[in-house]
Amino acid sequence: MALSLLVQSYCAFLLRYRWLVAVVSVLFCLAISTGALHLRTTPDNRVFFGESNPDLEAFEALEAAYRQGNDVLIAVAPAAGDVFTAERLQLLAALTEALWSAPFVTRVDSIVNFQASRVVGDELSINDLVPGGLPLSGSEIARIRAVAMNEPALGGLLISRDGRVAGVAVNFRLPEKTPEAIREIAAHLRLLEKDIEARQPDMRLYMTGNIMLMSAFDEASLDDMSTLIPAMFVAIVVIMTILVRSFAGMAAVMLLAVLSAMTAVGVAGWSGVVINAGSSSAPLIILTMSLAYGVHLLTKFLSDFGSGWSKQEAIVNSVEFNLSPVALTSLTSAIGFLSMNGSDAPPFHDLGTIVAVGVTTAFLLSFTFVPAFLAIMNIEKPSKRIYGQRFVIALGSFVVTNRRWVFWSMSALIVLLGTGISRIELNDDWVGYFDKRYEFRHDTEFVLKNLTGIDLLEYSIAADGEQGIFEPSYLKMLDRFTSWLRQQPEVVNVQSLSDVMKRLNRDLNGGHGDAYVLPEGRELAAQYLLLYEMSLPNGLDLNDRIMVDRSATRVSVML
Repeated sequence: MALSLLVQSYCAFLLRYRWLVAVVSVLFCLAISTGALHLRTTPDNRVFFGESNPDLEAFEALEAAYRQGNDVLIAVAPAAGDVFTAERLQLLAALTEALWSAPFVTRVDSIVNFQASRVVGDELSINDLVPGGLPLSGSEIARIRAVAMNEPALGGLLISRDGRVAGVAVNFRLPEKTPEAIREIAAHLRLLEKDIEARQPDMRLYMTGNIMLMSAFDEASLDDMSTLIPAMFVAIVVIMTILVRSFAGMAAVMLLAVLSAMTAVGVAGWSGVVINAGSSSAPLIILTMSLAYGVHLLTKFLSDFGSGWSKQEAIVNSVEFNLSPVALTSLTSAIGFLSMNGSDAPPFHDLGTIVAVGVTTAFLLSFTFVPAFLAIMNIEKPSKRIYGQRFVIALGSFVVTNRRWVFWSMSALIVLLGTGISRIELNDDWVGYFDKRYEFRHDTEFVLKNLTGIDLLEYSIAADGEQGIFEPSYLKMLDRFTSWLRQQPEVVNVQSLSDVMKRLNRDLNGGHGDAYVLPEGRELAAQYLLLYEMSLPNGLDLNDRIMVDRSATRVSVML
């Protein structure tokens, strides 16, 4: 009784100062929502890992030792035939050269600039596999094809096993302003793609890799915010107008939802939250939940108003009727979303907090702004019951009358459908995140089918101290590991120092196939590698595969 009197006193105050309450509520929400101007977005997928995440720490340690893992793989495919023609190899060479001018690029690898070694007289000659500036004869093309198709480092990565598709691997070093850099790189590559395809219409380019993945996340997030939310808004306006048959009522509910979402996003902006693929759905969730609160208040108000109550009595009764259930719903919802702060992924912390703020705001506005707005608006007394109310009453009567049968039937159905839980799979297939209308998914599926894999395992194999990688025992262990990896059915390509050492040993021993083995002594291995590195051009050194102090090497496994 005391609570009821308190609610009625509050409603009397609310209705008396309805204009003040409505205006202050709107101005307060608008003021906070200006924080959205400070919002930043990022497509960087590393934000999904906390700073102390052991996998991220291991990855960053690998990058510090070798290079950043910001890659793009471009597949180049002719409409028919393979890439081993003079015209197509020249186009591939032009693409390789053009990519060196891309923003933030650190390295470009393809079959064109693969550093092929051979001995000429007493000297080791290391040159691009496809020589630049010279016409390619039939015998030269045959030599290029033979080397490319038989080189372990190229097959299944930079050239398909059947020779139909070539790949160009590009690495980038991103500055601190990662979002802008990723967008700049993606835009540059898309322009280059159009230029190459215009020059040779029978060639197509397909781009995948970490940079393109982050760009696709960025594109999808912006698409959701610019199309999905407005489309949802329009759909709700139409449906609400049809169901409640009250423009003023629909406006009250929609304003509640919009103000709640704007306030939550504003709080995120003032708090320095960076929006990403994980948190970009927060406005949709807030809109959905706040609409439910408004609909509860509105339907009760219209039902009482249409049943002969005065407008003010209907508003007071709706507030009193809905206060406890909506408060309980808001509290449990906010707690539930705030519990997402226990997740290991920071974007879900942001998502949970933003939604919790939105839900709390929706609750406060439901019992301040909405009643005041309904009191201000000129609302006609409903001549009919709210759409579907007769059906709901009939359904309720049926359930109560047949409660035992309904209880056991629904329990059995729940158990039956619950067995489907065993069929759920945990699979972070990030390609499947995207609809087929996204170019990234189309390109990646082409690369998977025609060139290589997209899942990469990286190992840093430590040796016994500085210069330890030249020890014969280390090189043998590395070669055994590399050979074992290639025997696994999921592996399509392995990059390893042992292949380089065997190739050098072969070429420095007359180029005979039986010399394709590891050098026998430590000093010999060190001299081979020194000779090789001194012959490499700028940008194509082995610093991405060998630690500077020669204490470890990197093995990359494409799955």
